[in-house]
Amino acid sequence: MRKIFTIIFYSLLFSCSAGISSLYNHDYKLSSENANSKTTNLSVNIPNGWFEAEDNECNCIDLWLVRDDYSATLNFTQLFADKTVFSSSSENKLKHMTEFSKVFVKAKLGKNFTSFFNEEHFEINNKKFYAFEYKNEENKTIRIVVFNHNEKYFELKAIPAKNISNKDLFTVQNSVLSSIK
Repeated sequence: MRKIFTIIFYSLLFSCSAGISSLYNHDYKLSSENANSKTTNLSVNIPNGWFEAEDNECNCIDLWLVRDDYSATLNFTQLFADKTVFSSSSENKLKHMTEFSKVFVKAKLGKNFTSFFNEEHFEINNKKFYAFEYKNEENKTIRIVVFNHNEKYFELKAIPAKNISNKDLFTVQNSVLSSIK
């Protein structure tokens, strides 16, 4: 009986503590060069082998990073909250904004939407993030991370364009998140 209790106790302990870490590392090397948002005070370090691009078509991307070989992009977009978000706690606001982001994904994909997977809640540098993944129309895995910075909500979307490992791309994404200023 004591062995069973011990096993259950340690299982619960490890399962609870694992919720703070992401499925992906945040150890990709970042440059000292900053990329700054066009409309907010969001600033991040540019990953080595990446550059900052300008969104000239729709001006819907707040901050856009592109890998030098054009195999992937990282897009920061500001999310705008509705009245129900403002009346909830900060943790609930972040969850609500994540659900809001998911609604847009489902609407955009329509009948091509299959499911969300690898949903997670994690912290980097004491900052909370919610993330989820899905398959786009081209069957590529997209990962969106939702977060709050200076009372504004953002999503950071990692989009592969060519052959790049999801793990590598999502590690770069988390590394950029670790540099938020």
